[in-house]
Amino acid sequence: MCQDGCFKIPINDTRFDWCSARNTTLEVTVTVTNKAQKSTASSISYMAPSLDLNATDSGVSASCVPGGFGQVAVTFSSTLFRWSWKRPDFYRIVVMEGQSDLSRTCNVRELPLDRTMIKGVVTTLERPFLATDARWNPFKGTNSTEVTFIIGGSDNVCNSTDSSTYAALFCNRALTPGKVYTVFVQAVIAVPHMIVTAPLVAVTVRFDGLADEDKENILRYITFLAVPVGIVNFILFVKFLRQCHRYKCRRPERRPNARRSVVHSPDAPLEHISHNDRAWVGVPEPVTERQFRQLCEDMPQDIMCPQLLRQFEALCALSSQVAASTPSRVGNLPTNACKNRYANIIPFDKNRVLLLSYAPNDNVSNYINASHIVGFSGWPEYIAAQGPKDNTVKDFWVMAYEQNVRTVVMLTNLVENGKVKCHQYYPELGDRFTWGDLSVACCVQNDLLFYTLRTIVMTKGSEERLVNHLHFREWPDFGCPASPKHVLQFCITLRRQAVLFPGMIVVHCSAGVGRTGTLIALDILLQCLKAKKKIDVFGVVLKLREQRPCMVQCQEQYCFLMKCLRVALDDPIIRKYKPPAKGSKGSKKAAELQTVALQVFQKSFQCKK
Repeated sequence: MCQDGCFKIPINDTRFDWCSARNTTLEVTVTVTNKAQKSTASSISYMAPSLDLNATDSGVSASCVPGGFGQVAVTFSSTLFRWSWKRPDFYRIVVMEGQSDLSRTCNVRELPLDRTMIKGVVTTLERPFLATDARWNPFKGTNSTEVTFIIGGSDNVCNSTDSSTYAALFCNRALTPGKVYTVFVQAVIAVPHMIVTAPLVAVTVRFDGLADEDKENILRYITFLAVPVGIVNFILFVKFLRQCHRYKCRRPERRPNARRSVVHSPDAPLEHISHNDRAWVGVPEPVTERQFRQLCEDMPQDIMCPQLLRQFEALCALSSQVAASTPSRVGNLPTNACKNRYANIIPFDKNRVLLLSYAPNDNVSNYINASHIVGFSGWPEYIAAQGPKDNTVKDFWVMAYEQNVRTVVMLTNLVENGKVKCHQYYPELGDRFTWGDLSVACCVQNDLLFYTLRTIVMTKGSEERLVNHLHFREWPDFGCPASPKHVLQFCITLRRQAVLFPGMIVVHCSAGVGRTGTLIALDILLQCLKAKKKIDVFGVVLKLREQRPCMVQCQEQYCFLMKCLRVALDDPIIRKYKPPAKGSKGSKKAAELQTVALQVFQKSFQCKK
């Protein structure tokens, strides 16, 4: 209450979502009551400010500072954000180790900087920190339209004598060379409290910050140590050869690697970890079916146990090293930004899908956000792709024709929680989409309990192909289905389609990593069970992350794989199911049914014409 008798009602209340009320007029009504009477209502209108991203701005850029040890230069312009009648009060730069994801661009609550407060985030990585001052505004009182802030520079530098948690989270410090960091740039309106975050930028800190004098000293020390060590090793080696010659010893043959799984690769990071170090770093060994059952019995029913948390932490640490050393140059080209649904999900250059209709060196026309994925056979069996955008639908079907795709698996709905997750790239029953001499049309649609099965006719010139479209409708974003049995039954249907109609399998959700990676991993693991192979959930997921970033995106999805395998081992129907062999009666029957469906569809279109 004021001194003159007035009342002040705070409008900066984070319980109200100001992001949803941006640029709208709100009416505030005040009524005073007591036990005897009630006053008349008094109303006042308030225009909520608008703060959003500017789609025409070039965005945020982050690069290492030459000669600056652990320093990164972050550059953005004043037009990065757009507003209506109130400018941002201040800006912030937040730094987080590893690759992160942005669920909301606008929020009324602060980003939690304590790792223990973020569900499913790796706790062994460095804590995020605020590099700028909490009320930093580089554009206030100046005419400059662009600002460059040096992370690890002299602004807002950390106090070396202050060891408190607050000082560790809210000061500017140098980054660790060799690690991958994600940089957030935020604009903040103080009243009403509103925070808008720009698209995230990932940067790898290089080892180029040493001075010339330090490099010479290091080289001198290495030389002094290497020469005597080399002499000693040479003497020991000569002595060993003499002993072998004297006793006619033979060097034992190298034993084959004990790690026998679908994910074996000589250049995989997992192969460089010795047997004794696996338990220490949280990397599990492949286990037999009986050992897996015993592990499941020792775990809680919800599978969310510390043991799996340590596994997922080690998985994220190893895959971050892979992502830092694997280039994604083509997907990060500015001309290809409009083809990516999410700025932080970019396919690796080594296994990205190329559109063969364009020149191999045309990295703009032949680009699509999709990656070849190796399956149980050791050969590429899947294509993990993002949900098509309105400007990439044609590229999606061109890819399907060129890669001989016979099955498309869709794990997202078109709209989820009011947000567009995927453009409708498939036609409805009886409709046709056409791009030049390429067209697709839906001839059969069956709406089942938890998924929809469509048969799509893809026509290229005079050639016609049938594509099976499996749409799983009950898988939430950043989550898992309620019933593992539904997903297992869906995997059985997928495996049946893959055997009856051989060809590449396209799997996509919205980003093409979380739900997509979980389903591909489960399909591979179920084939391991059928073949009596050892169960290696960690190795399968790590191999997927070596081929596409962030596959099996969160800890909940990693635990869901364990839950599905537990249910599969206890379900006799799933254990005994065998897909029909190629050339069997079931295979011929399915081919005949599709041929009849195609003939009926062609006649129906001729009647329409």
